[in-house]
Amino acid sequence: LKQVVESPPAVEAAPAQGRQGADVLIPSVRAFFVALARQGPLVLVFEDLHWAQESLLDLLERVAVAGPDVPILTLCLARGELLERRPTWGARLPSHTSLQLQPLPEDLSRRLVAELLQGEPLPPEVREAVLARAEGNPFYIEEILRRLIEGGELIRGEGGWRLAAPAVEIRIPDTIHGILASRLDLLTPIEKRVILDASVAGRVFWLNAAAAMGDLTAAETEGALERLAARDLIEARASSSLAGEREFAFTHALIREVAYSMMPKVMRSVRHLRFAEWLKEATQQPIEESLDVLAYHYEQAWRNAFDTGDRAEELARRAVEGLRRAGGRAMHLRTLPEAGRLYERALDIARHTGLTDDLPLYLELLVDYSEVIKWMPTPEAVFEVTDVVLRQAPAIGRDDLVARAWLNRAYAEYDRNRLREADDALRRALEIFRRRGDRRGEAEALEVLGGVTSDLRGSLRTAEEAYTRVLELYQEMDDGMGQARTLSWLGRAQQQAGRLAEARRTLEQALQLGRQHHERISEAKTLMGLAIIAHLEGRSDESVALHHTVIKVVTELGNPLDEAAVRRHLAMVQLRRGRIAEAEEELRRAQAVRRRHGVKSESPQILRALAEVALAKGDLLAAADCAERAVALVNQADDEVGFATHTATLARVRAAQGRREEAEALFEQAVALLERQDYRIDLALALMKYGQALGRRAVLERARAEFAAIGATLFVVTIDRMLEELPPQPALAGGGS
Repeated sequence: LKQVVESPPAVEAAPAQGRQGADVLIPSVRAFFVALARQGPLVLVFEDLHWAQESLLDLLERVAVAGPDVPILTLCLARGELLERRPTWGARLPSHTSLQLQPLPEDLSRRLVAELLQGEPLPPEVREAVLARAEGNPFYIEEILRRLIEGGELIRGEGGWRLAAPAVEIRIPDTIHGILASRLDLLTPIEKRVILDASVAGRVFWLNAAAAMGDLTAAETEGALERLAARDLIEARASSSLAGEREFAFTHALIREVAYSMMPKVMRSVRHLRFAEWLKEATQQPIEESLDVLAYHYEQAWRNAFDTGDRAEELARRAVEGLRRAGGRAMHLRTLPEAGRLYERALDIARHTGLTDDLPLYLELLVDYSEVIKWMPTPEAVFEVTDVVLRQAPAIGRDDLVARAWLNRAYAEYDRNRLREADDALRRALEIFRRRGDRRGEAEALEVLGGVTSDLRGSLRTAEEAYTRVLELYQEMDDGMGQARTLSWLGRAQQQAGRLAEARRTLEQALQLGRQHHERISEAKTLMGLAIIAHLEGRSDESVALHHTVIKVVTELGNPLDEAAVRRHLAMVQLRRGRIAEAEEELRRAQAVRRRHGVKSESPQILRALAEVALAKGDLLAAADCAERAVALVNQADDEVGFATHTATLARVRAAQGRREEAEALFEQAVALLERQDYRIDLALALMKYGQALGRRAVLERARAEFAAIGATLFVVTIDRMLEELPPQPALAGGGS
């Protein structure tokens, strides 16, 4: 039918002949359809009518209008472009119904993906990325999947579909890009100009922003936007996120992306800058709320200019400053991964445009960056950044940057468990801070020095004294975040010393302050301390729930090594509840987290926990292997407490193997080391293992007394059961005549 209607005649016909052809064709087509309908209900389906020529559209209308009373359903499928061309097409038919299909719901979109891939598994992250890009449009889903497969980025294997590379960008297929570009090309010049300008702002934009970017009046821009909304390219929002501004949004993210791609980069640069300047003037919120948006647009203004061969140093400086300010705010809010990315983008601009020659700017930026990544599992990056600062800052007389570099380097040394190096770096930083009268820097250095002191010298009392001094400094400066962090350190030291009630009060105060000041780093440490106390006091369900909360917090902070440590603690809680399988699963997860983030070395703490799990399962070979490897990884000179606790586990394994003399010697060594320290809980645990493994009632009773004094109800009850299971002590022989 399409071919008959749209094919040009072989010989040019006279006007009368053309009219006669149409007069003959329409009754013939109608008669053919009627004859079919008399044999049974007839459904006529016409697809992609947005591509149809006017002659075919006219024919379908006339056939339907003149149709007799027979069961014929004519179903016409088209995209919105059809009604843009012919707004009233079909509307004059007496039985006309128009349906606008809404995006597929999420469950049906997932089902469509499964059917297109014939039910074979697809990595969940790929499926979700495809669905996010398609936004419920089935054609987009199909075309995106086709492009991934045909481009070799999605490969079929034995277990289903997999990515050819670890990370694949879900780009717009040419088919979708071409369709959307053709729609935009049908717009009037002013409509196209406005929609291209609006695309610079993002998926959501505002009337006056579009006007400011294009040098149009508000009335001209508003008229164009109303027509674009009528074409279903954008939609007006009922409310606005900017007070006093009329808000719009693109109806689909891909429309915005295609519109943006149609604008030359020179124009993009100008409009990104105009939008940033407009936003600074227009927003009635504190400018801090918009720092990340402003940083993005300054960055894009520079990047688009740079891509055309322009070094654009002035734009680069504005972009770097915008990104630094946004990074500082993200750091203050403790969204550490985001802060790190913002500083990395600023450094990338500085390096591309030669701003590294501006040493004050470049070194300040490096220090800002190291302030973020010192809290993350990236010690090598901290070493690399601080090396540059320590090498170049003295030449420009910036000992303030030198001090910050030593402080941040100390965090990385601490993460690597190089406690002596951390101690040295902190003392260097502390000397400069005190010489400069930098009380905040002094407080931060003393804060970390407390942790290093307790780990390196085993002196919790000395650490507590340092924390008390730091707390006074932060209180004098009215620094709530610093107080929260220090209280969390202090509470953990009190907990490790066995003063549980005092520790709980300190940690609860730290938690309140941390949440009040959005100090999420201290929140994680505080919750972990409370989880351990709950476990010691026998509130196991509460302890497990708190562990899971900590995992959520440290994951949001972007610190997978902390997640691994928390899972190891949780494993021991589960093991002491008798849930061996759950404990082993947590340890496997902890190992997987470390591997996933590139940590190749083994964790002695996880190995020690695996040895305890293997013992509970009766697998002495695995227990011995893990315990021996754990002890070998701990340096007694640097970590006496750690060496002692790992030795106690190895001793327990040796006892289970029947090597009692060796076990006795190892237990005696561990207990002797711990008796010199302030870590009462670790001493009590070692004594409990000693007494249980070798059946020593006196040792168990000593462990029970330690736990009772601490308030560790869980272990008091546990040892009571152990004592009941021991054979009774032989009665003393009585004398007689």
